[in-house]
Order: sequence, then structure tokens, then C-alpha cells
Amino acid sequence: MALEMERCQKKIEHKDCSKIDQKIQEQKEIFESCCKKD
Repeated sequence: MALEMERCQKKIEHKDCSKIDQKIQEQKEIFESCCKKD
């Protein structure tokens, strides 16, 4: 589980960090889609 979250974090960090608001929004979406498993 921790490894998955770390992997998500790397994806988030890999994105363009110049657009802070967009990054925060994408972070929520990536976190939900990547770390939430139905």
C-alpha cells in the first residue's frame, strides 16, 4: 500500500510543477484513480 502511494507521488512530481493549482487538482485525481481500488 505504501509502495503504491509512493508510486503515485512520483507520478505527481513528474508532472509540470509550474501550474500549482492545476497540479493540486491533478494530484487529487491521480491519487484517487491510482490509489483507490474498487
